[in-house]
Amino acid sequence: MAEKKTGMTNDQEMTLQAVSKAQRIIEEYLQPIPHDHERLLDRLLQVLDGNDLVAAVDRLQRHSGTLTK
Repeated sequence: MAEKKTGMTNDQEMTLQAVSKAQRIIEEYLQPIPHDHERLLDRLLQVLDGNDLVAAVDRLQRHSGTLTK
């Protein structure tokens, strides 16, 4: 029987996926080769500043009582 995912589980998964993507971008930045820094920053913003992710993190923070702004 398939387990129904809760909103919090979806928010956690979305947040973990975003953090993993951001870590890969940072790992790329740390490689000792020339980079287009503006492009890397744009990629990070695309990953971390999307409306869905911002809302998911907000819900997780409210659920855990750690809302910080």
